[in-house]
Amino acid sequence: MKLNSRFHGLQPLIQYSLPYRRGFLSAIILLIFTTAFEMASPWVMKIILDDYIGTGNHDLKILTSLSIILALTYIGSAIFQYSTLESQPLYRIISDALI
Repeated sequence: MKLNSRFHGLQPLIQYSLPYRRGFLSAIILLIFTTAFEMASPWVMKIILDDYIGTGNHDLKILTSLSIILALTYIGSAIFQYSTLESQPLYRIISDALI
């Protein structure tokens, strides 16, 4: 099976999306940051639980700083998720294709 025959149905979609390249690029970048923040949250929680609380090391200075980092990862994830929802190039492409 040729590569062109598999992606032949995408040609019209690619043509419709060309005016929105910048929007697609920004949405992809925002999704990468959102995913990074969402993956960092459980990792920070693991460090807090396994390395400090689980071992009995209750150093408040370190636990406070790790808790602040955890809160910042949740806030960063929420901000990037909202930003991703606000950049809606796909909806504009679909509305332009239907007109």
